[in-house]
Amino acid sequence: MSIDISLQTYLASLSVPEVPAECILAGEAADLDSVVSSLMYAYFRSTFRERPAAAVIPIPRKDIMLRREVVCLFHEADLDPQHLLFLDDPHVQTFLLNKENTFTLIDHSQAPEHLGIPAEQIRMILDHHPCVIPYPHAENMSAPVGSTATLISELFLSFAPGQIDTQGALLLAGTILLDTAGLDETSGRCTCRDQSAAAHMLQKSKTKKNSLYQMLEAAKFSIDGLSSSDILRRDCKKYNTADIPWAVSSVPLSFEQWETIDPAFPSVIRSYASRLSCRLFAVMAAFFQGGEFFRQAAFHAAEIHVIKQTAAYLEEKGMVLETLEINSAKGAQDFLFFCLPDPSWSRKFVQPLLSEFFSGLSS
Repeated sequence: MSIDISLQTYLASLSVPEVPAECILAGEAADLDSVVSSLMYAYFRSTFRERPAAAVIPIPRKDIMLRREVVCLFHEADLDPQHLLFLDDPHVQTFLLNKENTFTLIDHSQAPEHLGIPAEQIRMILDHHPCVIPYPHAENMSAPVGSTATLISELFLSFAPGQIDTQGALLLAGTILLDTAGLDETSGRCTCRDQSAAAHMLQKSKTKKNSLYQMLEAAKFSIDGLSSSDILRRDCKKYNTADIPWAVSSVPLSFEQWETIDPAFPSVIRSYASRLSCRLFAVMAAFFQGGEFFRQAAFHAAEIHVIKQTAAYLEEKGMVLETLEINSAKGAQDFLFFCLPDPSWSRKFVQPLLSEFFSGLSS
């Protein structure tokens, strides 16, 4: 049975299901792709009423305001992101622990360990990165495209084209644009499927590509009013490989600029990594300078040999690392900072290599 309800009405009426349901779990970083794709997939599933479905964003409610691009796109679509369900909302923890629920992982392929979700309850993975599924009952609907929102768009276009209104189309179009650098074929992040999905959603939302992308990019790189801790946790992903916890945070400014704003930022990284109990904490910086795009990387660990082994492994895999001197960390034995001459080395490419590296280490 299908339903005919607008996205705005659906979002405004979101609540934790009181009966066994399908939990659509967004990625732990809660970036734009995770948030929009989980919401839109839950909306897609609810359209057919096969089983109640609810998207959960696994961050505290207050932290959604750190995701400037999420807030910007929702407001542009005249939608309120505060209507989403968050980890610290009433009854959400109980919902996540319901043994009769099933789970779909959106924009990630491994459920956060701290949520304690049994492997047998995870029934589907929908991600835009190639992945090995560690769950015996999960169907893999992932595909190597630039954005998970592309896969969600294709589902609507194939099975429920009439259910996409201008607001939903705008959310999906904006997400695809931001994930693919404005559909830039030279970015290494854009496929023909992304182009096709974005074209349909842009037409449906009656939106111009360039203006939408520029607005979202400006919001993503905005750090006005954010503390160093906010900058770190706004887009941080934690992993566990061979029982070794590690994390990668993406930040939208250079380390030199960060030092100017907050000379104590290395200490903030140190404290945040300790709070997450990370063996290694990596920070990937992406920023524009003089109209040109650059990347930098920093690695922090209590054991300097772990940092050096990590850097050596990445260099073996083709990543060029040029030593960067940061005054605030001068003489520190738990940091190394680098410039990346090749700006294509994003977290998307570094994360699998770090997983390989830690697979070869013992804790």
